[in-house]
Amino acid sequence: MSDKKKPLLSRDTLEIITVALKLMLIALMVTAALAAVNEVTKDKIAAASLKAKQQALEASLPGASFTEVFPPQEGGFGDAVESVYTAKTGGELTAYAVIARTQGFGGEIRLLVLADADTLKILSVTHLSDSETPGIGTKVFAKKFLDRYKGATGGIAFSENPAVGVQAVSGATITSKAVLAGVNEAMEVLKTVKGGGRDE
Repeated sequence: MSDKKKPLLSRDTLEIITVALKLMLIALMVTAALAAVNEVTKDKIAAASLKAKQQALEASLPGASFTEVFPPQEGGFGDAVESVYTAKTGGELTAYAVIARTQGFGGEIRLLVLADADTLKILSVTHLSDSETPGIGTKVFAKKFLDRYKGATGGIAFSENPAVGVQAVSGATITSKAVLAGVNEAMEVLKTVKGGGRDE
């Protein structure tokens, strides 16, 4: 009879543990590398995003100066609103702008909604970013479709009659609904901002 003790772990078990430890080490190294890249690039990305936002605002109403009214969280608007602005031309308040977030088929859609300061009629809706399917969902962002919102004051619905509402884009119903929801949310925010006297 042999007194030789059996090992606590079999060779197969040791190999599995070794492979698992190696994979864990690789995952930690990749995570650290991604964190380092994020740390290095986050300021550049934020600066580029701010510049793109400012360019979109300036293009929506040339000659106007835009001022952020207040952080959206302060107004209780939640994730649907990224920013709220006043637009002044020659020192006079001429428009309000909202950068709205809405969920489309592929993810977040960001829209810039510009409305007249007196009437709150929509002056323009501009597409800023999206994750929709190219050539299908992205059809909704064509100027001819976004221009259908001009002159509306909120509470917009889908309709075949342009005098009553806007028409959904064929083949892109989910994205059309998302844009409609984003514009309506932006207008509700602007009514609150204007009604609350928070435009200075």
